[in-house]
Amino acid sequence: MKKTRYTESQIIWIKEYNEERPHDSLGDLTPREYLMANSKRENSKSAWS
Repeated sequence: MKKTRYTESQIIWIKEYNEERPHDSLGDLTPREYLMANSKRENSKSAWS
């Protein structure tokens, strides 16, 4: 398996792209915002189940 080496600027871009920028598929939320909103929803659902 080939190991890929990334520059620091590539790592920063990948992190920003995957974790910090809003995504259309997540309702224009960042992945962190989406996770927080849905984990709260899941917690409230399970409390009433």
